[in-house]
Order: sequence, then C-alpha cells, then structure tokens
Amino acid sequence: MQQTRRLLSILALVLFSVVSQAQSTPLMIGQVIDLSGPNADFGRDYSLGAKVYFDYTNSTGGINGRRIIYRSSDSAGSASSGLAAAQNLVSEGASVLFGVSGDAVIDAIVRDGSIRNSGVSLFAGISGNPPESSKDSFIYLRAGTAQEIEAMVAHLAPLGIRNISLASTSEFSQEAGNALESAARRFGVKIMARLRFNIAGEGPGLAAQNIARDKPQAVIVAADTLAVGQFFKRYRTLDPGAFLCATSQVNVRTLIGIMGLSAAHGLILSQVVPDPTSISELTREHRKLMERLADEPASHATLEGFVAAKTLVRSLQHNRKTGRTALLQGLQKEGHFDLGGYDLNFSKGARGSNFVELTVVGRNGQLLR
Repeated sequence: MQQTRRLLSILALVLFSVVSQAQSTPLMIGQVIDLSGPNADFGRDYSLGAKVYFDYTNSTGGINGRRIIYRSSDSAGSASSGLAAAQNLVSEGASVLFGVSGDAVIDAIVRDGSIRNSGVSLFAGISGNPPESSKDSFIYLRAGTAQEIEAMVAHLAPLGIRNISLASTSEFSQEAGNALESAARRFGVKIMARLRFNIAGEGPGLAAQNIARDKPQAVIVAADTLAVGQFFKRYRTLDPGAFLCATSQVNVRTLIGIMGLSAAHGLILSQVVPDPTSISELTREHRKLMERLADEPASHATLEGFVAAKTLVRSLQHNRKTGRTALLQGLQKEGHFDLGGYDLNFSKGARGSNFVELTVVGRNGQLLR
C-alpha cells in the first residue's frame, strides 16, 4: 500500500511537471506581411497593432501561462519572398502563421507541401479576394472585396450615380469585377468599363487615361496603395469631378503623399474595422494600449491588427490546441465574438466579419464617416 502511494505521488509529480513545462513553453506566432513593398504602410501599421496586443498579453501572464514570441517577416509584396519567409518561420517553430498579406503570397503558402504537412494554423489572412486554394485553409476575419464593392455601389446609387467603371490589379480583378456586376444589377447602375492594369511603370497612369475616355460618374479602384495613388493622381487631372473610390488596403497617409492633399480631398475609402477614434470599448482599449506600448497614433490598420491578435489570443485561451482544424473548430464552437463594439461570427464558416464602413478624405486629410 505504501509503495502504491509512493508510485502515485511520483506519477502526480511527473504529470505536474509535464503540465507546468507545457504551460511555460513559449508560443511562437509568425507573420508574413508586406513591410517594404507597395503596401508597406498598411503592413507596418497592422503589425504594430498586433504587436501591441501581444505585448499586452505577455504583460498580463501570456496565454494560459505561455509567453508569446511574435515574429514579423517582410514579404515585400512578393509571393516567392513571402513563401520563403513562411517556410523559415515554420522551421523555427511557429505554431501559427498570422496576418499574412496578399492573395499571391497566401496562395503560395497554402499550396506549399511542407507548410501544409506541418499542421501550422493559418490565421487572419489579409486578403479581399482569397485564392480558391485557401478557402478551407486560412481563417479570415475581414470582409472581402465583394462586400466592399457592394457597399460602395449602395452608397453611390442613391446619389444619382448611374454609371461606374472599375480598375483593378490582377489579384483583385476577378472578385471585384463579379461584385460590381452583381451590385450594378441590384441597384440599376451601368458598368462603363472593367480594366485590369499592371502596377509597374506607366500602368496606373495609362489605365487612368483609358478609363477617363468614357467619363464615368464614379471610378472604383481595387489595388494596393501605390497603384491606387498613381491612378488617382493621373485621373484627377483628366476628370476632377468624378467620384473616386478605393478598397480598404490603402493607407491614407501614403495616398495623400502621392496625390497631394487637395487632390485626395473627397476620395471614398472603404474600411473593414470601425473608426479607431470612435467611442467603444474596443477602440478605447486600442487607443490606450497604443499610447502606452507604442506611442504611435491609432489607425484603421493598427486596429485591424489589434483585433486579429485579440481574437487569436481569446481563441487560444479557450482552446489550447493550435492546430489548424482545432483552431477553426474552436472559433466555430464559440460562434459569436463580441470584442467590445465589433462582432465576429464564425458559425457559418471561416470568415468572421462582413463589416464595411465608408469614409471620405476630408480637407485636412482626416477620414470622415
């Protein structure tokens, strides 16, 4: 009997040691995002917002006692560079690939056998038009390009806009085009032109010239920040009176830097998270932690990164398994997330939000709702 008690005590100590070690083992979260390419300003803000929340989580004890190691790698907007960065992060022990940006980068990652076989979770992809290969692999939080285009047409049509043109780069063109056709039928709007352009060289400027020939009342551009800025800068000289609209992966500071404040005034930009200056539990928390841990102003992109990090932390606090299937099942089991004024719902699939809000660039460069 005494020997049995001793054996049980030893087993209990071993189990306690194993559990304690598991709890104290750091959790590595890796990110592949554009930090130096065409959408670098968005990427830097997004990463900063995520880092702020991960740092805050570590300061309050981590995830169930596990400290977060957050590593952000630069894809420079290149699929090959992004894939190499992702492979490196996985080889170093990343349990989650978080906030990967760009359809081409996402597509390269989900097609890679070594990443697929690793079982690493693919969480919060930054993509408006997810490649078909990623629909069952990545967990998305943000609304898609289709929802953003529909919101723009729904806003423009009641203003008397009866014809719209679309310019987009290759990664956005299919979903943006299909969405515009659907919205045009619904709201009785005519599509003047659908044009896909190359971001290199004179591509954006030539696209602007071609679109302007038809004199559409409104033009929607679905592209990265630099391409949008170059297109709109040229277009303003050709047709100053048209409504100009762009999707959410655009950094307004960079846009104004390219176009100039006067030309940027009046641009309509869709957003997939609330105004970071609005009054809600989430935005107050975000601004407070940005001031305390980053000493940087809040933006839509920092808030999006913050939301993604907070959602991931909350999910892992309830479900200790980081595997791709387990993470998605945990999100779907919880279903509805109230983050304090911004809701996510995974009960119907792997995309948590359809939230879209339109903003306008004001005379002082601030975004107005």
